[in-house]
Amino acid sequence: MMATKPKLVVFGNMNMDVLAVSPRFPEAGENIRCSEIKLAPGGKAANQSVAAVRLGGEVTLVAATGSDGLSDALMKNLQTEGVLTDRIRRVKDRNCGMALVVVDDRGENRILSHLGANDLLSPEDVLRSQDRVEAADLVLVQLGIPKVTVEAVIEMCQRLNRRVLVDPTPLSGWFPANIAECDFLLPNETEFTALMDALPHAEFENIILKKGARGGEWIRGSERVAYPAFAKVRALDTTGAGDCFAAAFAVELAKSGEIQKALRFASVASALATTQVGAQAAMPRLDAVVSEMNTWTGSNHQ
Repeated sequence: MMATKPKLVVFGNMNMDVLAVSPRFPEAGENIRCSEIKLAPGGKAANQSVAAVRLGGEVTLVAATGSDGLSDALMKNLQTEGVLTDRIRRVKDRNCGMALVVVDDRGENRILSHLGANDLLSPEDVLRSQDRVEAADLVLVQLGIPKVTVEAVIEMCQRLNRRVLVDPTPLSGWFPANIAECDFLLPNETEFTALMDALPHAEFENIILKKGARGGEWIRGSERVAYPAFAKVRALDTTGAGDCFAAAFAVELAKSGEIQKALRFASVASALATTQVGAQAAMPRLDAVVSEMNTWTGSNHQ
């Protein structure tokens, strides 16, 4: 068991979300009055970074953001949360990435996103962070940045013998050419289907297939091991659940080295992340996850 905080490096996007809470999603041409609309820090990599810090990790975020006021607010929020931001590059005359997130009464969401400065995160940014990767216990990357940059992250991790976890989202019509070289792949069912269609002969070391409220499967070669969902919550907003799952899985895997324990920890953490509206604001603290894990019995499994 690791005595010190696990060190993680997260490569990816950071956004300012425009979050709207609505009784339902509008039909084409329909105008619905929202019960709430607000700005909230988001972006999958930033969400994962905040979640990992709250769950006990030491996290460096490698990202690109703009020179606008919203980017200033994103940086301040990350620093307040304890994320190491010295590897985030500020891009002159560019705005931060943004996303429009609509959440309905069932907690389901629809998201439109604009990359902004995220589209400028480059392989050179990856190379400049090699020292952090060398010191890391685990690296996370998603697909909200350029393809060549994701490929550079995977290549560096392989070269330095560092474990890399790929969260293949958002779907953008491409996958990294070297994606099969990752140590862990964390797709949801839609992403898994897209991957198998695009790369039918690819062989992955470990796939953690997320099925939301139905739990999921750990796939290793021809072996499939089901893991349960933590059902003792009422979901209000699922926006950040997948990001929380990835962060929690990474933190616990780095700490204990036990995949089954990491899956259990991630199931509880991601469920708790659905009990509040928003992404980063909803990420649970370590003590809350540990408390729920200690009371989780078979009656809470789905």
